[in-house]
Amino acid sequence: MAAKTRGSWDSEIEIYMEPGKPPVKSKGLEVARMIGGFWILSEMKSEIAGAPFTGIMMLGYDPEKKKW
Repeated sequence: MAAKTRGSWDSEIEIYMEPGKPPVKSKGLEVARMIGGFWILSEMKSEIAGAPFTGIMMLGYDPEKKKW
């Protein structure tokens, strides 16, 4: 998974701002990198409704369970 996840991608997100309304769509850039061999840090930057948006995701690997 780590090799597939690293890198930079154009991204598209949908955020539901209000119940019953269609989602707001936004395009941005996501960059994922390895930290120490057991962690992946992913940062996504975009703009939503005219305001800057940053999303961060951290994934960890458990070598005993062999699962992310």
